[in-house]
Amino acid sequence: MLSDNQEAPFSSYLCQRKKRKSNKVKKTQLTPEDHQFLKQVEELAKQQIANNHVEVKALAADLCMSLTAFRRRFSALADETPQAYLFRIRMDRARRMLDRHPEKTITDVAMSLGFDDKSNFTRAFKKAFNITPSEYKNKQR
Repeated sequence: MLSDNQEAPFSSYLCQRKKRKSNKVKKTQLTPEDHQFLKQVEELAKQQIANNHVEVKALAADLCMSLTAFRRRFSALADETPQAYLFRIRMDRARRMLDRHPEKTITDVAMSLGFDDKSNFTRAFKKAFNITPSEYKNKQR
């Protein structure tokens, strides 16, 4: 038995997870440790975006987890893959940047979010919002 200040090992978490009735974890079923894990992921993802280096493998390494274990745990808790999560927050940030800084070029926005070039960013933005960044920017005027 673990004392109050010790954390249960991750394998214990998986055993508990299997005992739940449903395969999907609802937000109300998240433990404080789960919330802390998701908050850590969010902070690390924001740091990666700020450093123009967005990678799931780096997130897993920063959390001292294998890539497989990280993907499995994150997907179970967040109901989306880590890749989908990173894509979503990058696109949300792109939209906010276009709203708040209309003077910035689309290339500047793309580069500040870690995209290699404008065309990759445009494809990603269109996939997320069904509109190109140029069209979005023109509608905001």
